[in-house]
Amino acid sequence: MKPVFQEIIDPNKGDCFSACLASILECNLADIPKFAQRDGDLSKVNDWLTERGLAMVSFKLPLRRNFAFGVMTSKTYAIAGYKSPTFKNSVHAVVVEIERGGSRITVAHDPNPNTKQVTGYPFIVYVLTVADIGKYQFVRPQCTGKSSKRLLNEYGLY
Repeated sequence: MKPVFQEIIDPNKGDCFSACLASILECNLADIPKFAQRDGDLSKVNDWLTERGLAMVSFKLPLRRNFAFGVMTSKTYAIAGYKSPTFKNSVHAVVVEIERGGSRITVAHDPNPNTKQVTGYPFIVYVLTVADIGKYQFVRPQCTGKSSKRLLNEYGLY
């Protein structure tokens, strides 16, 4: 994970989600489309990711104790939505690290350089995974860092 900071700090048009995705993929913010991820709809994000052999799934929290994360065999970076500490009635995305088995979620990077620290527990988590290779034709990833290369290596795709 390479920290990337957001450029637009706005409760309606901010690019914190895109900055988090750039951080996990270890690329520049300019390489990531401006995704406005506020309602859990991942269709545009996944259209872009599948061309790179990746996909994203979301989990609304709280879940029963570690239900969704219990299958994780190593530490995983993900994007989590928290109540914004800057804007009232708004959501802020940060990069989190999920411990093996989902035993703990901790903030690894906040893309807002001016923000107060997020507090509490996230209410939604977006996890990056490998796309269904039987369904998608994709090009060799151009915007991938160690985190996404590790996923692709597990499936012999990189």
